[in-house]
Amino acid sequence: MKALYLSVRAFLFSGFQFGKDLFSKPYHACIFAHCLMAISVENLSKRYGEQWAVKDLSFSAAGGEIVGFLGPNGAGKSTTMKIITGYLASDGGKVQVCGLDPAEQSMEVRRRIGYLPEHNPLYLDMYVREYLAFAGGLSGLRGKQLKQRVEAMIETTGLEQECHKHISALSKGYR
Repeated sequence: MKALYLSVRAFLFSGFQFGKDLFSKPYHACIFAHCLMAISVENLSKRYGEQWAVKDLSFSAAGGEIVGFLGPNGAGKSTTMKIITGYLASDGGKVQVCGLDPAEQSMEVRRRIGYLPEHNPLYLDMYVREYLAFAGGLSGLRGKQLKQRVEAMIETTGLEQECHKHISALSKGYR
């Protein structure tokens, strides 16, 4: 769990009640959001040509627990997350994140939710501390507040021994 904080905005959420038989085999992708975050998905669908990536999926999530998406490759886990986070439009259904529609209020949803896919988009040639400062700057932190937050994250995540390394030198767990 410690390495999740490298994304700076990784938070926790819970409460899935999966509809259908979409996610039936073990898979290691997890999703995280703020403890007060509520997510609602109703009859979500997405097609790529003739292929259904997600078909009539419904669930809700409330704050407080860690929850994982389970399912085989091609089951629609990544597509669902991209729709929830506003990076992809659905073909049908309704999604709400904290009462916001990601299709209509994408930037506001992105400010509230942290999503770290399995192959996270890190700059491998940056140092850990440098990357954390970069990510903090993107989040609006500046000056003394930014420095304090970077150091707090390094301490919180146990990265003291790793912070001098390039991200490419970190184990996958620390990335």
